[in-house]
Amino acid sequence: MTELTKQQLAAMDGPDQPAVAVDPRTGQRYRLIRQEVYDAVRGMLKPFGRNWDNPADDDLLLQNA
Repeated sequence: MTELTKQQLAAMDGPDQPAVAVDPRTGQRYRLIRQEVYDAVRGMLKPFGRNWDNPADDDLLLQNA
């Protein structure tokens, strides 16, 4: 599990929701969403066969956030 930085925590309280995290190495932007939101979206997409399917990217997921 990766813990949020102080800057990310502040972004979670900001007006831009869901909050954005930027990878400084690549400039890639990621949205930070609550676990229950992720679970709900995953459940909605499951009938379409759109599960998270790349174990190499599991470290991109924030558990218990």
